[in-house]
Order: sequence, then C-alpha cells, then structure tokens
Amino acid sequence: MDGPRKLYNYLATLSMLQDVASKHSFDLSEEQVYTSTQCIRNATNTFRTYVAAHLYCKLESIRKTVGTKLGGLQFPHALLTDIPADKSMKQLEEYTWECQKVLCDVIRLSNASWRPIEELRKLGVIKTMLAIHILSPDWNMTNRSEMTGAAIEVISVCCCLPKVQLELVETHTHVHTTADGLSVLLQTGRGIQPEETAAVRICALKVMILCLNVDKEIYKKLDHARHRSTDDKKDNSSKKSTRNSCSPARIHLETMWSASRKQDAILMLIDVLHTRTPTTDADLIRTHACTALAGLARCEEVRQLLSKMPLVANNELQALMREPVAEDKKAEHQMFCREVTALLEIVSGKTMHDQVKDLTQEKLHKQWIVENTKINFNEKELLQLMIQYLNQSGYQESAQMLKREADLPDFPGTRANNNGIPATPIKSSETLLEPSTSTSTSAKKSSKPPVFSSPIARSSSMENDDVFATPTSVVRSRTSANKAVLSFPKKYLQSPMKPQKSYPFSGNETKPYRSLDGIISEYLRTQHSRCKNPVTTCPPFSLYYPHRCPDLNTAGMVSTNIARRQMDKDILNPNKRIVSNWLDERFIFSRFRPIKTINEHDETYTTCSFSIDDEHVILGLFSGDVHWINIESGADESVTNCHNSSITHIEPSEDGTMLLTSSAFVRPLSALWRLGHAMELLHIFNEDSTVKFSNSSLDRIIGTFSTKATLYDTESKHALNSFKCGDFDEPRHTKNIASLSPCDRLVFNDGVLWDVRTSGQPLHVFDILKEKTFNGCFHPHGNQVIINTEVFDIRNYRLLHHVPALDQCKIVFNSTGNMMIASMCQDPDAEQNIDTIGSTSFRTFDTSDYSVITTHDMKKPILGLSTSHSDTMVSVVEQHKQLASEYIVGSASQCKIFSIGRHRVAGDDDGEEEEEENEEDEENNRSDSDDSVGVHSDEDDDGSDDDDRSNSDESGEDDMDDYIDMDDDRNSLSVFEALGRLGDLEESDDDYDAESRSRSRSFSTSLSSDSSDSSSGWETASGEGNDEEEQEEGGVQFGNMDRSNSEEPDDSYEPDPQNDIDSRSSTALNPHLRRRNQNSQ
Repeated sequence: MDGPRKLYNYLATLSMLQDVASKHSFDLSEEQVYTSTQCIRNATNTFRTYVAAHLYCKLESIRKTVGTKLGGLQFPHALLTDIPADKSMKQLEEYTWECQKVLCDVIRLSNASWRPIEELRKLGVIKTMLAIHILSPDWNMTNRSEMTGAAIEVISVCCCLPKVQLELVETHTHVHTTADGLSVLLQTGRGIQPEETAAVRICALKVMILCLNVDKEIYKKLDHARHRSTDDKKDNSSKKSTRNSCSPARIHLETMWSASRKQDAILMLIDVLHTRTPTTDADLIRTHACTALAGLARCEEVRQLLSKMPLVANNELQALMREPVAEDKKAEHQMFCREVTALLEIVSGKTMHDQVKDLTQEKLHKQWIVENTKINFNEKELLQLMIQYLNQSGYQESAQMLKREADLPDFPGTRANNNGIPATPIKSSETLLEPSTSTSTSAKKSSKPPVFSSPIARSSSMENDDVFATPTSVVRSRTSANKAVLSFPKKYLQSPMKPQKSYPFSGNETKPYRSLDGIISEYLRTQHSRCKNPVTTCPPFSLYYPHRCPDLNTAGMVSTNIARRQMDKDILNPNKRIVSNWLDERFIFSRFRPIKTINEHDETYTTCSFSIDDEHVILGLFSGDVHWINIESGADESVTNCHNSSITHIEPSEDGTMLLTSSAFVRPLSALWRLGHAMELLHIFNEDSTVKFSNSSLDRIIGTFSTKATLYDTESKHALNSFKCGDFDEPRHTKNIASLSPCDRLVFNDGVLWDVRTSGQPLHVFDILKEKTFNGCFHPHGNQVIINTEVFDIRNYRLLHHVPALDQCKIVFNSTGNMMIASMCQDPDAEQNIDTIGSTSFRTFDTSDYSVITTHDMKKPILGLSTSHSDTMVSVVEQHKQLASEYIVGSASQCKIFSIGRHRVAGDDDGEEEEEENEEDEENNRSDSDDSVGVHSDEDDDGSDDDDRSNSDESGEDDMDDYIDMDDDRNSLSVFEALGRLGDLEESDDDYDAESRSRSRSFSTSLSSDSSDSSSGWETASGEGNDEEEQEEGGVQFGNMDRSNSEEPDDSYEPDPQNDIDSRSSTALNPHLRRRNQNSQ
C-alpha cells in the first residue's frame, strides 16, 4: 500500500487542492496551472486502474472460495472461465459495472471487508476525488470531463464498501466550499451545470444506484430478516426497537435512504427521468435514474409518495415508455422499460404480467381486486354442461348415467335450493332439454363423430410437425367397425406458448397443461375483470348466467338539486344533513358577483383583509400606509403610516382589539398594533418578515425570519422559543411563512414539523417534491398540512392528494374550512422581477377531495386575496396598470369586492367596457386631496372582466338563481340569507321590500369625525392642519423621512409611537367602541 500513499501525497501537496488556498491566493502561472491539472488527471486515471484491478481480484477470490451461486446473484460472464495462475486477468470495461453491482450486494449481505479500499478511505482518497470534481470548473481546463469522470469512477468502485457510502453522507470542506457527497452526485446526475457531459452524469447515477438499490433477491432476505426480528420482538416482549433488531445491512440501507431524501433525491431523480438531452445518451441516463429511484422506492414512505404523484398516478411513466428519445437506441429503451416495470411493481405491490402502456392507480387497484377474488362456482352446473357436451357428441348413455349418479335437476344448479326444487320461477328457455330421439338416432348412424377443429387448423399446412399449437382432445368412434383413432398432426397437439413437456402422471398418460378447474376459474375471473366496480367477496359464479358485480348503491343519497335539498333539509338525518350543508357550500362558492371597486389612491395596493365585523376592508399600500375603507359607504375612515415599505400582510385579531402588519424590506419588518379609536403601536418585530396570531387564543404570536420561526408571548412581547432545522442552511421553500396548527400545539416552518414544547428535534421533515415550493399551511380541521401542491396527513405523514392547481398559490379558507380559495399572487416586494406577473384568476376548491369547484377569471394579475369572516364577500387586489421605475417595481392597482353566492347579471359587461375606455380620463380628473375613496358599484357598471366558469354540476342552480335574483332589492341580501328563506316563498313582495329598506337604513350609519375621540397621544388630521399640504407637496411623511426625495431607505429606522406615526381616523377602529358610539348616537 505504499504506492497509493505516495500517489495520494503527491495530489494532496498540490497548491490547487490544499485547504490553505481558501485563505491565501496563489499567483500560479499558466504553465503551473496546466502542469498541476495534468498531474491530477494522470493520478485519477491511475487510481481508477488500481481500484478496477482490485475489483476483479476480489470477485475472482469469491468465485474460487464460495462459487457462482450467491443467493440468486449472477456472476458476470467474463469471470466464469478459469484463468491459469501464470496468466494475468483481463479487465473488460463492459463488465466492470456488473462486477460492481455483484460485489456491492455480496459485501452488503455478508458484512465483509475489503482491505485495499479501506486503506484508501483512511488515506482520504474519497474526499480528494470529490474535491477534484467540485473544484475542477474553476481550473478552465479542456479535458475536464475525462478527469472528473475518472474521479467519479474511483468513487463508484469504492462505494462497493458500505463505509465509503457513509462517508458520502458526511459534509466536507473543499478549499472554498462545503458540501456532502450525495448532494454533489445528485446535482451532477441531474446535469445542472452545462459542462457536465453524459459520461460524467452516468457515472454519478451509478454511484447513487450502489447507495440506494439492492438486488431483488438480496432485499427479500433483508426484508424477511426484518419481519422475523419484529415477530421475535413481539413474542419475547422485548423493549428493543425494530431498528436495533434489524441486520446491519438493513440499517445501512435505511440510513442511505434517509440521507438521500434530505438532499431531495426524489425530486432530482424524477427530473432526470424526463431528460431528453443529450439525445444520444438520454435513454441510458433515464434507465439509471429509474433504477436508482426503484431502489429508493423500497422505502415505505417513498413508495407511498410515488403512488400519489403524477409520475405513477397520471401515467407519466407510461408516456415515457412509448418511444425512445433516439430512434437508434431501442436496446437502451428496452432496458428503460424493464426498469419502469420494476419500479411500478415496487410502488403498486402488484406483479406486472406485461409492459402495460396505459396503467393508472385505479386500474392497478381493480386488477388487484380481481386477482385476489376467490372464484367459486356451482359444480352441478359444470356437470350439466358436461352432459350437454356428451349428448352433442353422441354419448347419450354416458350422459344419462352421469345425470343419474349426480342426481342433477333439469334446470341450472344455481336456481335450485337445498331440496333440489327451483328457488325462483324457471323460464322455458332456462330448462335443460333432453336430446331428441332423432338426434340420438342420427348420431348412432354416423360412423364418425363430428370433428371440432379450429380455423387455424383448417387453414394451416401439414408441414413442420414440430411447431406448437393449442392442445386438442382426440375423439374416438363408438362403433366397433371403425376403431381407428382420429390422428392430428403433431404441430396441433402442443401449446403455442411453451414447448411440449411430458409430466409423469400415471402409466403412459400425460398431465394436461391446465386443469379443468383452472380453465373455468380463469374464464370466470375474466368475466369478473369486466365489472365496473369489482369486489373481492362474490357469491358463487354461474356457468349459465353472465356475472356482474352490483353497482354502487345510490339510494338514500342527498339530492344534487339545491332546491330539493332545501325542501328536504328538515327531514334529513344528521349524517345526510352534514352532506347537504357541504353541497350547499359548494353551490355558494361556485359563483361570484362584483359589488364594489376601490381604485382612487395614488399608491399601489399590495394586500387586503377584512375587519373582524366585515364592515371595513383594510388595504395595505406600497408606501407602507394602512387604510380602513367602509364597504357600505366607501369612505376612507382611517389611515396610518405603519411601515416604510410595501405592506405584505395584515391580520386582525379575533376579538378586534389588535392588528398585525408586515412589510417587505425596511426594518422594522413587522409590528403589533392596538385598535382603539385609532391604531396604537404596541411592539415592533425588527427581523420577522411575517407575523401571525395563534389560532385557539391570542396569547401567542409566531414570526418568520428566513428559515427561523420564533414564538412570542403577546402580553410580555418576549420570545418563548425558536424553531430552525440545522440540517438546512438555505430556505427550502420559495417564500417561507411559519404557521401554528389550529390547536396551537404544532409549528410548521420551512417544510419541517415541530412540537411547540421543544425545538431540539423536529417531528418530521417533509420531502420537497417541487422545484419551486411555496410556503405550507395547516388545514383548519387540523389533520392535514398543505405544502404547495401536496396535501399530507400529519398523523402518519402520508401523502393524501396531489393538486397541481395549487402550485405557488396563496390559500385562504372559509369560516368552516370546507372550502378554500387559491390564486398565484404576485409578490409586491422589491426583489420581484418586472416581467414576473401573478395569476389572472382565482379558484375555489372543495377541501374534502381538493377538486376545483370553479375558476373566476379576473383578466388582470392578482396581488392579494382575502375572504370575509361571514363568508359573504371576497376581496381581490388586482393590478390595474403597470408602473416601473429605476428604483421600484410597482403598479397602479385596484381592490374589487365580490359577493359570494350570487351570479353576475348581464348588464355588468357594458359598464366594464365603458370604464376601460374612459380609464385615462379618470386618471387625469382624479383629485389628490379627496378625503374619501372613489368606490364604484359594480352591480350597475362593472364586472365584464370576471368570467365565472363554474364547474358545479348541481341541476337545480337555475331554480335557485330565479329566487335569489328576483329583483334588485332582493339582491342586496346575501345568498346565505336567501337560503334561509326558501321556506317563506309565500311572503309578499311588499313585505320583502320593506324589510330590505329597513336593513339598508340600519347598515349605513352616519360616521362623524372628531379629533377629541382620539386617545393615547395620537396625532390626527384635525389636530395638524398642515399635514395634508405637506403630503401634497412632498409626498407621504413618515417620521423625519420623506420617501419622495429619498433614494435609499433607512434600514435602522424604528418608529416612535409618540412623534413619528402619522395616523388619521374618523371612526373607532375597535368594533366594540364603534358599536358603543353608534348606540349612544
């Protein structure tokens, strides 16, 4: 081993590979760089030849010691010949990969050692080879692919030893970068860097196969040992964990699975499966990626994830199997199809009889049901069919004897009860008739019975007697004059599928290829597979009547007609009433009608939220102001300068006494406010980009800063705990926002689930299954967590649904949690690209199965989305006109308020077209000094851009619309109130109009502005007469800083609640104080 040590020392002493290079810059000449790179290339090639020689020597030693039978493993063909001791072995590169797989499985199963490779690992050769691969892009050499390919091949051969695989999991520092081997190999196999050639990518994927995959027979032994250890543990009541009782090979395999999942191996390998470049090697790259994924799929959690993902559930694998990437690579494509079939067998747990091109999860489940159905049939019916066949063949005496001995009735056996009497009336066509006399007479007169031959037999030639054909029984003549046996050519006496084999049965007889029971069972199973809804437990099959499984029972189901549901609601049982209410919610959230448009502010709206009593919509502006707009009157009743950058999040507390605000990029990023007669600052959160209240109470606030989540006490403002996973340095989600579960016992942050009581060890780390994963959130029901397009069950961490429509969408739920609205909102912060726009529509989903209810087209990019607490309105901030400058990316926007559950009338289209034509005139005539916000009533002149494509299938929606849209006055009521009045259809229109006018008068209460109502030292507009003039001349004032003239924001800015906050309010923001003032008036 002195030679490898000297060669390694030569490599390690090069200045380009020393760790000191990260601290000092070496001024190497071009000649020195070239000389060093050539030395590294020659050294890596030498190491590759060295480890390959030891690979063949190790396998030859195993072959001579143990033999070629290694528990199902097959030795490469090149090693099966004996080589004399005086001759050297030949290294054949085409067999090197097969030798690696065999040796890796042998060492993993036997837990043997490999001394030469162990010495290389101790020297640090593995780490050096990784460093060469990582640092080589900075060397600007022409033959880099050859050098890096040799380095990865050295790692590939050494990975036959499990200890080397574990070294790839560890994180190492290479000059100026820190990385682990698995992440580097996965990125190389994915081909992220354009300089990675196909040969290097294939070598990296081979290393992943050795780390993740194991031979099928070897895995059966490991899995059997694990189950046996688990059974022994249960019998002995041992306190040891199942993992400790497993074999070392099983523990090592699970360690590699877990480490690769942390590096997002599922996402990267699936991405490689869809690669199409380079064209010449794409098929081989996909084959190796599928093999590695099949090995990873043996992990139970990964197998469950893949079963729900589009790769398997939506036939993506079958689409890849249809044709190769390159037409001349059909051999590689066949290998890929075999690996795909093996992957599908592992994921589904079912044997694939052939390479099915169109296979879904539903078909796999149906196939499993059919295969596991126990086939039972009536034996009397089989005997009755035999009697009919004997009668047709002329064996009447044998038929009568069989009928007499079996005591068979003259009707099908399935229709007979225990006493042999028909259980049901028998039709004339169902009676088994005896053969007529003429038939039997003619049969006796004939010298030969009829010969039954297939069309193939009649049309085929008599040559080539050795070919195979379907077995045909020989029929003998019953006449004594002709005892000759009907002889058939030998080519028609054998099966076309398999060669003729003679099985010893008794004497000179041969056993048939299939028994009669097997033939009938297969025939009945084929019938069972044609059923629309097959079941595993079936009554006995009949040979006289076609089989059909019962259809789904639809009796007693809730009607899909909403009018009928409302009429039957009082007589429904509790379970059906829940379903009825759920269907009512689907109907309500399938239609939206615009009622208000707010677009009179100069600054861009960035986010919106409803007040706790739904009387105001709270709008956040790009300037950092927060406005309270009265929905009924349209008046701007309060404005507060909360932050020095765009508002990204607004959340009022459930009791209406506090408010949380978050901004984009200027500190303090978030703040807590008290709502009284005006907004009073309570606490600031300098680093947290988003803050949210807890769900069950207001005692806690959770904030998010990059990958760290902090839990605060609302009363003391102190940090209680922080949650951050140390395994990940960079955020795993595109925009991470931490959230608490509905019971406030769990925290979800950056794809990791935590217990609020401890921050040391996370409960679970969810896999990243999408390249750009948006932040996740809890379902209000508490059992699920939604991460971008995936819905997980937090009780067992299983993937429940994959919803592509939720990709990078902001999600808001209704009050019950049964429905949700989602849209891809444009990010208004400064890091957003000017060309990046959000979605132009929002969708409603049913959270029972996450099916899309309807899609509402806004025709303009959406910036914010919010629903009212009473589920009667939804507010949408949409981009109105793009504005771009050198320093900011903003847009003129407007806020639209929709009424939920009401259809848009036909007259709304004309108003929207007229508004778009006069848009520039409205901008020129707009007054900057108006105190009230311009609000347009979209019931008369807006809404053409809202194309509601409802997917609801209720047949009674037109009946409900006729009642809801009876006249304009009735439309002022919500659909919830209309549903509650379905039983009062006899009420006169006059009484209804009077009630509507009374409701309107009580809802629009006059609001007065009085500066004396403000408290806590707030400065209002009435107290400072020059504030408006200053704003008109120099922009919005925030403390001592004028944003209209400032080029860069002050990151160290912290507002002073006594001097710096500009707040104006004409009414009490606290709903309790506002209600008290209204009662006093």
